[in-house]
Amino acid sequence: MKGIILITITIFTFNLTLKSQYQMKINSSNSHYLSDSYFFDDTLFVRYNDGLINQQMTGNETYRVESYTFNNGVNFEFVKTLDSIFLVNTARRVILDSGIYFDFGIKSDSGVNKNSKIWYKSNLLIKDSTYYFYGFDSINTGLAISNVVKVKNSIYLFGTYLFENYPYSKSFGLKYNASNHQITFKSHHCYGVFCYVNGAIYDKTSKEFIVTSTRRFGDTIAPYGAGIAKLDTNLNLIPNTAQKIDVDYSQYFPQNAYSYSADIEWVNDSLFLTAGTVNNAQQLPSQTSNPNHNYGNDVAVSLRSSATLQEVNTAKVYGKVDTAENEVAGQFLLEKFESNLYVVVTNSRFYTYTPEPWNTSLALFGLDSNGNKHWEYYMPYNDYCWARQAHPTSDGGLWVSIQCSGNLNQQAGTYDYFGKVAYIDSIAYWPRIGTVGEKEIKKEANHFVVYPNPTSDYLKVKQYGLITELYYEVYDQSGRLLKSKKSAEHQVELNLQDLAKGFYILRITNRNGELIKTEKVVKQ
Repeated sequence: MKGIILITITIFTFNLTLKSQYQMKINSSNSHYLSDSYFFDDTLFVRYNDGLINQQMTGNETYRVESYTFNNGVNFEFVKTLDSIFLVNTARRVILDSGIYFDFGIKSDSGVNKNSKIWYKSNLLIKDSTYYFYGFDSINTGLAISNVVKVKNSIYLFGTYLFENYPYSKSFGLKYNASNHQITFKSHHCYGVFCYVNGAIYDKTSKEFIVTSTRRFGDTIAPYGAGIAKLDTNLNLIPNTAQKIDVDYSQYFPQNAYSYSADIEWVNDSLFLTAGTVNNAQQLPSQTSNPNHNYGNDVAVSLRSSATLQEVNTAKVYGKVDTAENEVAGQFLLEKFESNLYVVVTNSRFYTYTPEPWNTSLALFGLDSNGNKHWEYYMPYNDYCWARQAHPTSDGGLWVSIQCSGNLNQQAGTYDYFGKVAYIDSIAYWPRIGTVGEKEIKKEANHFVVYPNPTSDYLKVKQYGLITELYYEVYDQSGRLLKSKKSAEHQVELNLQDLAKGFYILRITNRNGELIKTEKVVKQ
């Protein structure tokens, strides 16, 4: 087993009202698989499984928790081993203002039996006591929790219920009444390879849940695309509410479906936002252009009515990144910071094989309450990773817990699973739409990756950190300007096909003409 590795990535500082910083730490072994994370008392707690081999259960698993704080850097402390139980994506903690917590999770047996038991803990119970709901176990492959919602004295769990025969999974809801300890368990078909509740919010006016799922709920095979529906407080499907989530943004094909993942957040008592990935295989025009010819997906955001679940305005589309990279249910996130700041947390991977064929990036989109984009932000994971959970802080920052896998032996199909933690400071204070007297975002040379170099045709430049409008210029050795492009995108592509073989200079400047980076480029 590898030892613990602590790595600090360069701090990104922006010339705004408050500094914004990024640091990342890694706790790495060939067996870490994240269960969940939660934020309490200015501390991020990350729970994970240790002792797996290639994400397979061996009987030697332990369940551990680590804590992280931010004080002039990410500070790490190993807390303790919790239990010799194996959990994968199956624990959630609800913390009340009083500090009382409720813990729910899934205990899985060995990899041979694949049974799961739902467990419950609370700091109101006897220390270290755990209660199992044996009447609601999966007798086949397991259960996984994606959402926990507290409504008065009841706690609701939402997720997926897995079994070995077609259609292989159902979505489920579990209601636990903390007053009388009664349990209600309901499952719903959506006849997809994965049937999963991805997002859930409670409508206090109608006393109903609005849930998004990987496919439309129902007793017939659902059409392609994520679904949305209403459930009552006993988790019954409300008739005539189940529907596919259509996203209307293309002038060529008016209805586009969210592919698998769509998260959900309230705007007010009658409106909510949905955000997810939309397949755009035709690469049709949207509000963010992209030079990558294989991006595949857009990030789409729409404002919807809680009465009809339908769009009330045209969807906004951003990113044009391959956000389908590990964008399975529960791993596309929409977090509400305040009334006019919502943050999409997702992952970006362009299908380019140099310089990072295996790498992905954290992608953040700051939105207003109508889904309009305040800002766009990227950070390289420097590994193949995807965000698992995000936690806004009281001082305007954001913690993200991240799952990663490295390819140890491609032919044998073995992988190194490990976790990362990212902290982004003060994003609540980043520039917003309509900001008066907006300051220039300070960029550094190490915020850019230029590739491939040498190149025979296209030169690509990735901009990391907070994305801002920049000028990209190519000069020959005599100082003559040959190519020029203005862009406010994560990735820029410069066509050098018509240039003769030789050496050229790439210059990147901001809108004030200040030089940020130069790089010698070889045209083959």
